[in-house]
Amino acid sequence: MDKFEATRVGHFMDKLAVKTEPGMTNTQLMLINFDLKPVEPERRQWGSYNFVAFWIADSFNVVS
Repeated sequence: MDKFEATRVGHFMDKLAVKTEPGMTNTQLMLINFDLKPVEPERRQWGSYNFVAFWIADSFNVVS
């Protein structure tokens, strides 16, 4: 296994791996990760103005 990790393919696969929380089952890992969790209050940067501006900008989208 160490030989595979030393190759370029192994290095690329390590870059693609998603970091997980320890102690979670495979089912739990499929349902949650850091990118899917809600943003904690201390990291939130959008205010009411940002949501209104996004809503207006999105209303001009031709696709939707």
